[in-house]
Amino acid sequence: MLGAAFGSLHPHVRRAHLPPLRAEGTIEVEHGPGWLTGPMIWLMKLPAAGPRQPVHLDVAEEGSELVWTRRIGGSVLRTRQYATGASGSRLVERSGLGRVSFDLTAEDGALLYRQSSIHVAGLPVPSSLSPRVGAVVSATAEGWRVGVTVTWRGRLVCRYAGTIRAS
Repeated sequence: MLGAAFGSLHPHVRRAHLPPLRAEGTIEVEHGPGWLTGPMIWLMKLPAAGPRQPVHLDVAEEGSELVWTRRIGGSVLRTRQYATGASGSRLVERSGLGRVSFDLTAEDGALLYRQSSIHVAGLPVPSSLSPRVGAVVSATAEGWRVGVTVTWRGRLVCRYAGTIRAS
């Protein structure tokens, strides 16, 4: 992932992306208002809202893919990730029928995820209709901080952030 730029990430951020990994921490989860928020959270398998939710993360390697299992409070999200592109700067994350592609960049030792596309059942979802997902993973003294934001048409759907450390 990221090719030579992977080395520019802070060691804790690099560790957060190398299998095998078992990690734990706490996450704050916020949901946005609106009647579409609930169905979008359910479809995207996003975590329930709540403060200081325990997080357990497992990352395993299966062939050319990484299998990420996130347990946030009572919610479980299992995805498969793989790198694409000549420099490995694009990451594809799959869950069920959905697939989100991210452009990855390293900035000040942190890893930034910027969504480039969403597909459902192999069909591209036009950007005017799709949710937008972005994330940042940055170093802390003992591990890393993750922040994920999902919006739709400029409105908050879900935001979660917190600190995690390898266990």
